[in-house]
Amino acid sequence: MKISFRLKTKLLKPTVVVCAVFLLAMIPLLLIAPYDHPEADDFTYGLRAAKAWATSGSLLSVLAAAWHTVRDTYFNWQGSFSGIFVMAVQPAVYGEHMYFLTPLLTLGLFLFGTFFLLKTVLRDYMHADLCSYLIIGFVITAVSLNYMPSPVEGIYWYNGAVYYTGFYGVSLIVFALVINFFHTEKRHLKILCGILALTLSFVLGGSNFTTALETALVLAVLFLSALQKRRQDMLLSVGTLGMDLVGLFISIHAPGNAIRKQNFQNTPDALHAVYVSFQTALHFLYQWTTPVIFICLLFLAPLVYRIVRKAQKPLPSPLFVLAISFCLFSAQFTPPLYALGFPGPNRLLNIVYFSYFWFLLINLICSLGWVARKLHKRRTQNAEEAVFQAGSQLAEEHMTAILICFAVLLTCACVGSRNIHKLTSVSAADSLRTGQAQQYSREADNRLKIYRSNRGQNVTVDKFTVRPYVLCFKDIEPVTTNWRNQAVSQYYELKTVKRKS
Repeated sequence: MKISFRLKTKLLKPTVVVCAVFLLAMIPLLLIAPYDHPEADDFTYGLRAAKAWATSGSLLSVLAAAWHTVRDTYFNWQGSFSGIFVMAVQPAVYGEHMYFLTPLLTLGLFLFGTFFLLKTVLRDYMHADLCSYLIIGFVITAVSLNYMPSPVEGIYWYNGAVYYTGFYGVSLIVFALVINFFHTEKRHLKILCGILALTLSFVLGGSNFTTALETALVLAVLFLSALQKRRQDMLLSVGTLGMDLVGLFISIHAPGNAIRKQNFQNTPDALHAVYVSFQTALHFLYQWTTPVIFICLLFLAPLVYRIVRKAQKPLPSPLFVLAISFCLFSAQFTPPLYALGFPGPNRLLNIVYFSYFWFLLINLICSLGWVARKLHKRRTQNAEEAVFQAGSQLAEEHMTAILICFAVLLTCACVGSRNIHKLTSVSAADSLRTGQAQQYSREADNRLKIYRSNRGQNVTVDKFTVRPYVLCFKDIEPVTTNWRNQAVSQYYELKTVKRKS
C-alpha cells in the first residue's frame, strides 16, 4: 500500500505538467472559435433550415426543414441520413454569430469519446491509476489534434467536421457503452448503456460510410469477445451490430448514391478496393510514424507496462492483435477507394489518423502485456526478468526526469519539423497573435452585411486578404457558376455572387 501511494505521488507532478501542457495547447483552439464562419456545404445543407428559422423562429420548423433536406438528398445525392440531418442544422442557421459553437461541438465529441473509451479500457477494465490514465489520454489527444491532416476540415468547418470528427467521437462512445455493459453489475447502468448503445449504433449506420463500416467491424469483434460471456452481453453485441447494419443498409441503398457515383469514373470494384486498402494503410502507417510518434511511445511504454503488469488481465496474442487491428485500420480506406477512387479527402483522413493512435495503443498494451505475462510465469529470477523489473521500477521512481527528457526530445522533434507552423495549436495561436483571425472575421462580417443589404442583386465581394490555416476551407470563386457561389447566392437570396480576382 505504501509503495502504491509513493508511486501515485511520484506520478502526480508529471500528470499536472502534462495536463497543463494539454490545456495550453487547447486554449488557442478555443480562443479562435469566435472568428469561425460558415463555408461551402454549410450553405447547401443548411439552406432550408435557415429559411425555416428566419420565417418562423420555431425549432420544430427547423427540424422539419432538416428532414426535408434528408429526404431530398437521399434520393438525389447520398444516403447518409444521420449525417445529412446533422449537417442541415448547422449553427449558422440560427444566426452567423452562433457558428462559434462548431469547434466546441466537434472538440467536445472527440475529447469526450476518447477519454470515455480510455477510461473504460484503462480504468474500469485494467484498473489503471488515475494519473496514468490522464497522462496517456492527454498525450494521445494533444498529439492527434495537433498533427491531424486538416484542422479546418476536422474542427472548424462544421459540415466536414461534424460529419467525420463528430461521428467518430460518437463511435468511441458506443464502443465504451458496450464494454461498460459487459463489465458493470449495476442493473440500471446496464439498461442505460444498452439503450444508448442501440440508439447510437443506428445513428452511426447513417453517418459517413467509413465510420459506419468501422463501427460494424469493431462491434463484430466485441461480439466475438462476448461469446464466452453472459447471454445478455451477446444479445447486446448482436443488437448494436444489427442496428448499425440496418442504418448502413438504408444508407447504402439510397437512390442518390448512384447519381453521385456518376461524378467519379474509373473507381475499383469492391474486391480490388479491399486489396488496395491494405496497400494504402501501409503507406499511411509509414507516413504517420514520425520521430514524434516514437518519442510518445517511448514515454508511454513504462506507464503501459506498469498497468498491464499490475492488472494481470488476459490479453490476446500480440501477433493476433496486430493482424486484427491492421485489418480494422485498413478497412477505413475501403469506402472512399470504392466510391471515389482515392483514399478520401482530408476530413476523412483526420478520423483515420485519430484511429491510428488506437492502433498504436492497443498493440502497445498487448505487446507489453505479453512480456509481463511471460515474466510473471517464470518462478526463478533470471537476467531478462530482472532487467524488465528494474527498468519498470526505475521508470516509476524517476517519472519526472523521464518527463523532462520527453519534453526536450518532443520539442526538438517539433522544432526540427518543416511543418511546425501547421501544428493546430501553433497555427491558431499565431493567427490570433498576428491578428489574422480577427481580420478574417471582420472581412467575413463585411461580406455578410453586403449579402443582406443586396438581396436579389448581382453581388461582387472582395477577396479575403488573409486566410488563417485553421479557419479557411474553400472560398467562393471569381465566377458566378461555381457551386459554392450558387450555394451562397441561394442562402442569402442573391441573384448571383462572385469575388474579385
